[in-house]
Amino acid sequence: MLTDRTLAKQFSEAIRQQFPDAQIWALADSDWDFDFCVVLETLDPPTKAAIRAVAWELSFANETVLTTIKFARRQFEQSPITSSPLVQQIRH
Repeated sequence: MLTDRTLAKQFSEAIRQQFPDAQIWALADSDWDFDFCVVLETLDPPTKAAIRAVAWELSFANETVLTTIKFARRQFEQSPITSSPLVQQIRH
């Protein structure tokens, strides 16, 4: 299994190949569960599916669980979601 840092780097690189403007945060919950927050300028169903596919491929290849939380930039910065504990943890 890869290290946390290596897995985060692989995920980030794969996402940025498709979405160069992506902001990505990795949040490790345990030794086998990783959450990634991805913020893009816009977010539509095909983009969500592409991000989900990257997470699935890396999860399968590394025998771990990668989950993704996806936001459009405006939603991440200006909607009520900004008061959620997850977004607060990322911002601080």
